[in-house]
Amino acid sequence: MSVISQTIPMNISRNPNIIENVFIGADISPEEVQTYTDLFKEFRDVFTWSYEEMHGIDPFIVQREIKMYENAKRIR
Repeated sequence: MSVISQTIPMNISRNPNIIENVFIGADISPEEVQTYTDLFKEFRDVFTWSYEEMHGIDPFIVQREIKMYENAKRIR
């Protein structure tokens, strides 16, 4: 198994009240961070943040059903 390097979050949201992070390697220069930030913000429309944004994907991929007995007690 290979070693996974450290990452840093990069918020590419257009709304300052919403965080939409992508993660990049932490071992890059400040200039590269700025370059990638600009690039990801320019092309942020290719990222999805919720299932509702993934048009054409079969809901079966993300939806699951948990079978329960009819007389099962709820646990709170």
